[in-house]
Amino acid sequence: MSKEGFNKFIGVVVLLIVLTLIKRWFSYPYALVWLGVITGFYLPFVDHLFYAYVVRPEANISKNIRSLVSIRKIKQLVRYTNEVDGQQERSIIYSAYFQAVFLLLTYYILTSSGSLFGRGLVYGFSLRLLLEQVLQYMNTKELNKWFSEMSIVMDAHKTRVFLYANGLVLLVFTMML
Repeated sequence: MSKEGFNKFIGVVVLLIVLTLIKRWFSYPYALVWLGVITGFYLPFVDHLFYAYVVRPEANISKNIRSLVSIRKIKQLVRYTNEVDGQQERSIIYSAYFQAVFLLLTYYILTSSGSLFGRGLVYGFSLRLLLEQVLQYMNTKELNKWFSEMSIVMDAHKTRVFLYANGLVLLVFTMML
């Protein structure tokens, strides 16, 4: 695991510890929330596989990913996908369209599902999307990758408003968890 990946994991664990203390999740069933959040946080990795097998199977990145898909090569696969992250042309998960639909799905699951694992899963996934946006903004001061399929031009002000709005939505989801 890379240093950045380890830091993200520790951040999620610290967030879960804080939530456990604030919400008093001291009984066994809340371990399912923890498991769901951690699983959901790492679920966007599937986007690389979807890209390699469905979206652009002819691309060199896709061929390399498909050659690394096996139990024995999982570390190499994770390392390679981290290296080529952001080089894929049409990402399904890392788009504003997907995020809008997924936030609606997250709201639906948080308000109507009794499954603690499911609630944690969608929350962890939403947390990962917001974290990826914040990190990209901190590194490049723009989020054009997320809006590449839209005819929206995101200037600095719109980008900050977008990030604050997503942070507020995630805060509301945190209270609903």
